[in-house]
Amino acid sequence: MNQPRFSLQKYPKIAARILLILLFFLLFFSVVKEGWRYWKVSQRLTQKKLELRVAETENQELQAKFKEAQGPEFVFKQARELFGLEIPAGQSASISPGATYGDLRVKEEVPKYIQWWNLFVY
Repeated sequence: MNQPRFSLQKYPKIAARILLILLFFLLFFSVVKEGWRYWKVSQRLTQKKLELRVAETENQELQAKFKEAQGPEFVFKQARELFGLEIPAGQSASISPGATYGDLRVKEEVPKYIQWWNLFVY
């Protein structure tokens, strides 16, 4: 009778050891893979938290600028710096539509179709 040279039935301890070694390597690589994935996710989370902090500080700065721009002091400051306008002492400032101040003219809003009509007709 022709017997195989190596049989797992003859060597049960060797088969058990081989199986345990394979399971150990499978478990080891699985743990390493999950650890690597966890590290990558934590790095990405840290990066996103940093981006969030930057966006929040930028948002606070923009809100402060927006609140500043809503006040009348901002309008007077822009008028002084950009156009050289100043309010005489004891008077209040108001700009009415169509009023002229030097070569600054505040225009009323003209609809686009009228602007196109004026461009091609006149």
